[in-house]
Amino acid sequence: MTGVSATDRRAMLKIQLFGASVFLILCFLLGIALGFKKNLSPVYAVQGSRAVGTNATLSFPIADGLNLSTFGRDTKLNGQPVEMASFTSRRSVREIAREQARIWERNNISTVKQIDDTRALVLGRDDRSGKRHTLLAWNSDSQLKEAGFEGVATQGMFSSADGSFTNVEVTEVPGVPLPDGGRVASVMSSLEPEGPSYSGSYALRGRLADNLSFYRRNLHADGWQETLVFDQPGQAMLELSKYRESITMIFVPVDGEGIETIATIVRRFTS
Repeated sequence: MTGVSATDRRAMLKIQLFGASVFLILCFLLGIALGFKKNLSPVYAVQGSRAVGTNATLSFPIADGLNLSTFGRDTKLNGQPVEMASFTSRRSVREIAREQARIWERNNISTVKQIDDTRALVLGRDDRSGKRHTLLAWNSDSQLKEAGFEGVATQGMFSSADGSFTNVEVTEVPGVPLPDGGRVASVMSSLEPEGPSYSGSYALRGRLADNLSFYRRNLHADGWQETLVFDQPGQAMLELSKYRESITMIFVPVDGEGIETIATIVRRFTS
């Protein structure tokens, strides 16, 4: 760690860990939206992201030997511009994370890092530009071989955003309303070749079954046709289509008491 006070480090971790968590969730959701609904391993999120954009570049230098893939153009998180990309590599987690930390530090970007042989988190804060950078890396999933990723040792993700992106008013995923008492946790948007896509998460009051019924009723009234309904104790999934668009929603109770539900949403054009 270089040039970061304890107070700054706590604030930085709060911002960056939020961004990293949202990033992981949205990459996971993107894999589902591209059709991988039966196996929710991170391998499918990476495979899904490769389908969106390959041979990508970022606005900041990155470690060598990374096969980078982005999530479309004009990507925004909570309405603020953000860069997001996944990668695969033959290099080890430790090699990649150490080199990325050195690159950022050489460019006067303060870092906080946690690195071991199996996973790594490197956070960067650029006081000149106000940007906050995140690198997440982990040993590749064994299912990568089955998906055609022979020789891949490491999977990972980058994100970069202005430091104020957690302090803005967040709007809903278009066409996916909030019930009374609900709130938007995060929304990501990007422009894909077919059109705009959205991913997000809502915190909803009440039981999972009630929230599932709310969306089935309201989205049907708006012209959406159900293509999949999966409902069992502890989880539910709803998929709908209209014209050339689809909406996928996953519902999970916050705790066993069922007083709040988390809904994750993907709306995108189908090819």
